[in-house]
This record gives sequence, structure tokens and C-alpha cells, in this order.
Amino acid sequence: MPNLRIIESKIEEIAESISAYLKGKGQSVEKDTIFNELLRQLSYPLFLLMTVKGFKDVEKEKYVPGYDEAHIKAWQLLAREDLERIIKKLTGTEALSEGDNGMINGLINELIKSNNLESAQAAVVPRYPSNEFVIQLVDKDTLYDLYDSYSYFIHSYVDSWSIFPFSSVLEFMIFSNEFKYFSQTIYELLNSYFQHIKSNS
Repeated sequence: MPNLRIIESKIEEIAESISAYLKGKGQSVEKDTIFNELLRQLSYPLFLLMTVKGFKDVEKEKYVPGYDEAHIKAWQLLAREDLERIIKKLTGTEALSEGDNGMINGLINELIKSNNLESAQAAVVPRYPSNEFVIQLVDKDTLYDLYDSYSYFIHSYVDSWSIFPFSSVLEFMIFSNEFKYFSQTIYELLNSYFQHIKSNS
């Protein structure tokens, strides 16, 4: 996968479909709002449904990981949970309507169809992210965005950032604060996973 634009185009398509659906229900939600929420909530299963490709007549090489129908069904279930959560957040409701469920099924089916997963028999191959893709995704999704917000204030002179990057005392203080927030978020996320595992064991 050469760059982030590929996954963004998929997210844009989903955002447009959700926006049109909600508009038909009389609920106006900006497409950009839906896009940002999808990008923020993008899970591994939903990412895979957007990026893997199915092949019918390809001899699967030993060094290429293959995925079967069971994997695809598992991704569908987990991706559906993500979309359900996103729709509930966008509409401010706790339960989905029959129309909401139908719309989500349609989105999942479209991803399956567009990536040729319906007819995949020989191989289902992931499109591995390139270095450029990972850097762009990190730039959108982590502290890099926060750094960009502060950089012009912290580095008011050209020499201060071109010769001595990351040298501002104020910047270290800001980063420390943001890193504490980031660490706390990760801790809460992991803790929720452990609690879920514990309650189901």
C-alpha cells in the first residue's frame, strides 16, 4: 500500500454513504465529521476489510499469509461492531433501527464485493502498509498532530528548529503533559481489554 490516500478514499466512500443515509432520515451530519470519526475508530478488522484482496486463480506462495472464509467472517463481525458504535455516536442513540442495521450490512457487503472477497478461492492477500503509509497514519493519529499545533509558537525563529530541533524547554514540558495523557489513554484501553477477558473467562 503506497500511501494513506488509498485507505482515505475507502473511508470517504463509507462516509458519503452514511451521510446520505442519515440525511434521508432527516439527520444532518457533516461528511467530514463522519470521516474523522471513522478514521479515529478505525480498527484492524475494518482496516483489513478495506484493504485485503481476494484472488481466484492465484497459486498461494508459502511466504504470503493466506486468510480463509472463517477469517473474513470474523472481520465482518468485528467491523460491524465498530460501525454500529460509530452510528450510535453520530446519531446519539443507544439502539440501532432496522434501517441502521440494513445500512451497515450494505456497507460491509460493498467492502466484500469491491475487494473481490466473495469469489476468493485461491488466496486472500493483505496489502501490507508501506513506510510512507505508516508515517502518514501516525501523523494523523498521534502526538505529531499536537506537536504541529505548538511548533510555530515554540520555534519562532528559523534557526531554532532547523539547527536544534526539539530543544525548547517549553516543548519538553508540553510533550511531557501530552505523553502523560497518551499513557493514561493506553492504560485505560488495556485495562478495558483485561476486564473484558476476565469477565468472559
